Amino acid sequence: MIPQPWYRKDRKTWCVQISGRQINLGKTRKEADAKYKRLLQQYGLRDGPSRTRIAELVDEYWGWYEREKSTSSIESRRDLMRTFRDQTPNLLAEEIRPLHVDKWISRSNAKAASTSSDRITLISGMFNWGKRMRLVKVNPIKDMPRPTPEPREDYVPPNKFAELIRSCKSPEARDLVVFMLDTGCRVQEISKLEAQYFDGVKFVLPISKSKGKRRQRVVYVPESSQPMVRRLCRKWKTGPVFRNSTGSPWNKNSINRLMKRLRPRVGIDNLCATMLRHSFAHHRLSQGQSPEIVAKLLGHVDTSMLMKLYGHLADAVDLLTNEASRVKLLVENGSGESDGPEGGGARQEL
Repeated sequence: MIPQPWYRKDRKTWCVQISGRQINLGKTRKEADAKYKRLLQQYGLRDGPSRTRIAELVDEYWGWYEREKSTSSIESRRDLMRTFRDQTPNLLAEEIRPLHVDKWISRSNAKAASTSSDRITLISGMFNWGKRMRLVKVNPIKDMPRPTPEPREDYVPPNKFAELIRSCKSPEARDLVVFMLDTGCRVQEISKLEAQYFDGVKFVLPISKSKGKRRQRVVYVPESSQPMVRRLCRKWKTGPVFRNSTGSPWNKNSINRLMKRLRPRVGIDNLCATMLRHSFAHHRLSQGQSPEIVAKLLGHVDTSMLMKLYGHLADAVDLLTNEASRVKLLVENGSGESDGPEGGGARQEL
C-alpha cells in the first residue's frame, strides 16, 4: 500500500512514513503535495488509485470521529457506521456509488427526508475526511442528490405551557420542563449543566462539552428561571444539576420516558423533548424577537439553521401581517420625522 501523508497537529506540519522513517513534508498542503510526489519518484513508488477498502476507511474515520466529536453524536451514529461498513466491507472505498448508499438508507427504514439527507451527509463527510487524510483520492458520492429536509413545525402552543408544567408529577420533572421551555436547551446538553459552569445568569460549557467542539455553548437563563437554577446548584455542587426524583441525572432515555408519560396528560401524541426546543423558538419568534437573537439563544452560529429546520414563522401569520402593514404605513404616512427635503410625512412614491 502506498504510504499516505497525514497532518500532525502537535507540530502543525504534514508528514509521511516511508521505509520506517517519518519524513517532514512541510507546513502547507501545497508544499507537502510537491515534496510527497518527489519522494514517491525517489523511492520508486507509484501514486496510483487508492486501494483502501471501505472497511478500512470506516475504521480509520470512526477512530478520528470518537476523538473529535461529542458523546451524543458518537452514540447516535455508531450503529449507522457499523451497518454501512458491514454492507460492503471488501469493496474498495472509491468503488462505492450512490446506489450503495441509497440501498443502505432503505434498509435502515429512514423514511423522513431529513433523516435520509443526514445519512448522505454523514457518508459524504467520511469520504471528504478520507481525501484530507490521503486514504482516498475522490469522494464518489459528492454529487449524490440529497432530499430537502422537512421543516420541523411541531411545537407546544403557548396556551398549553401551564397545562404541560402542571402535568409533571414531581418537582424534578417540572424543573426540567420549565427550564427547557425557558431556555431552548438541547436534550444532550441537560446532562452537561453543572454548578461550576453557572455564573448566576448563564451556563457556559467548555468547548470539550459543547456541540461540535468548536466553540463554547452558552445557555442563557431568563430571570424567571434563575432562582430555580441557583437552588439546584446549591443542592448539587458537583455533577449535573438537573436530576430526577431518584437523584440520577436526567439523560436522553429518562427524558424520553418522561415525555411519553406526559403525552396523554396534555393530549399531544408526538410530544418529545426536542419539541420543547421548537416551542421556545416559535414562541419567541411569534412574539417579535429577531431571528438573530433567537438563533443565538438556541446556540446556532447564525440564522440559517433556524430558517432551514424550524418552520415556526409559517404559523406566525398575525406577526408577519402586522410587520408588513407597519412598514407600509410608514411609507405612506411618514414616520413623523424628516429624513430629507421631503420629510415631514409626505408620501413617498415607490
